[in-house]
Amino acid sequence: MRSIWGAKAIAISVRTEYLYLDKNYEKESDKSFKYKQKLKQIIFLLIKHFSLTKVYSIHKNTKYDKLVLHYTHGNFYDIQLWDLKYLNFKESMPKELINLKLDLDNYVLLAGKLDERRSKSEFIKFIKNNSDIKFIIAGIIDDNDINILKDKPNLILINRFISNEELFFLMKYCKSIYSYYSNYRPSGFFGRSVQLNRQIIVKNNSFLSENFKEYKKLISISNLSELNADLLCMPMSHDESFIYDDYNFFSKLILLL
Repeated sequence: MRSIWGAKAIAISVRTEYLYLDKNYEKESDKSFKYKQKLKQIIFLLIKHFSLTKVYSIHKNTKYDKLVLHYTHGNFYDIQLWDLKYLNFKESMPKELINLKLDLDNYVLLAGKLDERRSKSEFIKFIKNNSDIKFIIAGIIDDNDINILKDKPNLILINRFISNEELFFLMKYCKSIYSYYSNYRPSGFFGRSVQLNRQIIVKNNSFLSENFKEYKKLISISNLSELNADLLCMPMSHDESFIYDDYNFFSKLILLL
């Protein structure tokens, strides 16, 4: 509400698509959703038409690009898709890898807690019957799942919280990144994988597969059983890390303040 009566400012909306009812991405089971949605719509319109705040959405070149202009002043690409070259990121090899002679270019990185948001059940079923594709799983793993995964020769398990420096190291040197989530939205993990020019495994008809089709290193599959060594042999010579760079546009916005 401060944005309505506050001083001149720029606001960034990261979930502007929630202003539109879409059964693919909204929690329709939540009975209060439509009332919250209506209230947010009113607030966005008040800010746009009666305040000094300029609201911009991160939905450039998505299916919401034109729709959100009803509530915002414009769109740009999510900052997490282009911020690395303007930041000073450090990297650190996880201690579990120090004494291992690994070519990380042959590994798929699965980072974060192994849970159903990351399609855990499907992943475990897949890995039980597949020893060709090598994974590094970096993040908290439940004890029951550890018992299933610990003896798999194609897995390296880092069963603990990993630091940002360790995560950046793994993202930088693993050729492929696992982002096989149902409706996972853009995040620092996905965005920085794009910036590092990695192959990214996503689920068909998910938010990522639908809204980042122009990224040619997106491996979009309907089932993990489709994942094979041939898919992961995509040439890496072409650098696509710049395709979402909106620094110039963003810096001009800042100068207008």
